[in-house]
Amino acid sequence: MTSISNFAFNGSTKLTRINCRATTPPGCAYYAMEGVPGNCTIEVPVGCKAAYEAVSPWNKFTIVETEDPVEATTVTLSAEYGTYCSSHSLDFTNMEGLRAYVASAFDAETGQLTLTRVNKVKAGTGLILRGTSGVTYEIPEGTGATTVANLLIGVTEDTELEPIDGEFTNFILAKDAVKGIGFYRVASRSTLKTGKAYLPLPSDELSSEVKGFRMMFDDGDMSDNVETIHNEQFTIHNGADAVYDLQGRRVPKPTKGIYIVNGKKRVIR
Repeated sequence: MTSISNFAFNGSTKLTRINCRATTPPGCAYYAMEGVPGNCTIEVPVGCKAAYEAVSPWNKFTIVETEDPVEATTVTLSAEYGTYCSSHSLDFTNMEGLRAYVASAFDAETGQLTLTRVNKVKAGTGLILRGTSGVTYEIPEGTGATTVANLLIGVTEDTELEPIDGEFTNFILAKDAVKGIGFYRVASRSTLKTGKAYLPLPSDELSSEVKGFRMMFDDGDMSDNVETIHNEQFTIHNGADAVYDLQGRRVPKPTKGIYIVNGKKRVIR
């Protein structure tokens, strides 16, 4: 919409809300908005509030920014894990086979990045999605936002990343031939595509030996998806089944308790 014709809302004294999705304020013809009360709320796209407040007659109303309405966002994973950022708020609460995580903490000594599962996230949130490669998921629109601290930064447009950005060292999700999937230092200037996320960490908390971080998934409820193994049946094969406690410390000889093995929680009895 680029313009509103003569007398379109003339005399609409009981009008309280108008949703206008035009990014540029439409021109208003003769008496187009005459009579609309000053306490009427005009909903405009995110990032357009200043433009509406700068021109008449829009500047006599209350201008608020709202996201474009959307029923669901479609996502197809190219691998089991992937970074993601949406321009819409999303709700993963009832998703089958797809989980969303934020990076809530890191430990430079152990090389562990803790990923905490979240359900409701606001637009622009950097995420790790975990699902089945090649499967397309429809994620419902959300209305809330996670309260979990998040180290990931999502991008809603192609973004140039440098290895070092001010006081931060940048990491991206990648696969190392030896260490597997994790977050590794950006080697050289590169472009991060729209809808992805990266991990900037304080350089003064990292030694030159820290090349990357393995992902440790925290799904909240310890009773979900926990495998029970009797200690006498548990063996470590040349580090392939490395065991970590819940603080991210490697355990060479696990006893009874809950541990992380290959990114999964297991109870050893």
